[in-house]
Amino acid sequence: MNPDPTAEEAARLSGIQVVLTTQMTAGSCLIADSHRAMRLFVREGIRCAWAHPNADDFVTNQAAFLAEERITLGVLRPTAIAVVTGS
Repeated sequence: MNPDPTAEEAARLSGIQVVLTTQMTAGSCLIADSHRAMRLFVREGIRCAWAHPNADDFVTNQAAFLAEERITLGVLRPTAIAVVTGS
């Protein structure tokens, strides 16, 4: 891996995508076959809405915009995910 985390090749190790995080303890890593292990489920598609909630929004050229989607990540095959520890 490239020691420069901003370099494009820093995100690959032996051709496999690497995601760096501070949420795991030093000396451990999570290995996952994401195509087999998990699936993204969409409960509600993207909804967009906008409004002018304040009386002077037209005068001040402001608007409120909301975009939301309801999704969840489902683990279909837990055996396709492993935590590796070592030094």
